[in-house]
Amino acid sequence: MTSTASVILASSHLGFALSPTQVASGSVIGSGMGRKGTTVRWNMVGKIALGWLFTLPAAGVVGALTALLVKTGVVVW
Repeated sequence: MTSTASVILASSHLGFALSPTQVASGSVIGSGMGRKGTTVRWNMVGKIALGWLFTLPAAGVVGALTALLVKTGVVVW
């Protein structure tokens, strides 16, 4: 967890945008790969990767629908 906090704080200081969830997941996967006697559940890694893959398009769709609702006057902002 120290590595996760370090990466998040360093990137924040440098002005980089990142997802703390992705950093935490990556560090957990990396620690599982780097320790002797531990195994990585690759099916879980695949699920995490799919979640990352669908996050950006889903956010775009939600943003577009929200903009459409505001533009048509259904929702007053």
